[in-house]
Amino acid sequence: MITVDVFATLFDWDDKTTERVKRTSGVSRTLYTMARTGKAASPLIFVEAGLAFLDALGAYADYRQAKSKTQALEAEGEALRRELKELEKQFRLQAKERDLKFSAQMSALRNQLEARDVTLHIGVTNLENLGRHIKRLGDHVSRERLAVTPNCVPLLKLERTYYLLVDAQLSAALSLLDE
Repeated sequence: MITVDVFATLFDWDDKTTERVKRTSGVSRTLYTMARTGKAASPLIFVEAGLAFLDALGAYADYRQAKSKTQALEAEGEALRRELKELEKQFRLQAKERDLKFSAQMSALRNQLEARDVTLHIGVTNLENLGRHIKRLGDHVSRERLAVTPNCVPLLKLERTYYLLVDAQLSAALSLLDE
C-alpha cells in the first residue's frame, strides 16, 4: 500500500521522526487489537518494544548531545558577556578621559579669550583717550588757523603733525579690529 505523509510535509518532520510516528501508530493499533480481542502476536510486540527502546536510547543520546552543546554555548555566551563588560569599562574610561581633555581645552580657550578681551578693552580705552587728545589738538589747530597768518611755518608743522596723528589713530583702530 502506498501512503502519502501529509503531516510530515506539513510539520517539516525528518525521516527519523516519520519512522517514529509510524512505529507508534503500529504499536497503538496492536495494543488496540489486543485490548479488543484479547489476543496479540507476541513476537510483534517484543520487536516493537525493542525498537521503541532503541528509539528512546537514540533520543536520549540526541538530548545529551544537545545539552552539551547548550552548555558550551552558554559558557561561550558568558565569556562574551564578561568581555563586553570589560570593553564597556574601557569605553567609559576613555570617554571620561576625553571629557576631561575637552573641559581642559575649553577652560584654556576661555582663559585665552578673556585675556584677549582685557587686551582689547585696554586698547579701546587707549584709542579713545588718543582720539580725545587728537580732537583737542584739531580744535586748537583750527582756532590758531583763524588767528595766525596762512603761511606760518610752526602752524603748518602743527597741522602736518595733526594729520599724522589722525593717520596713526586710524591705523591703530584698524590693527585693533584685526586682532
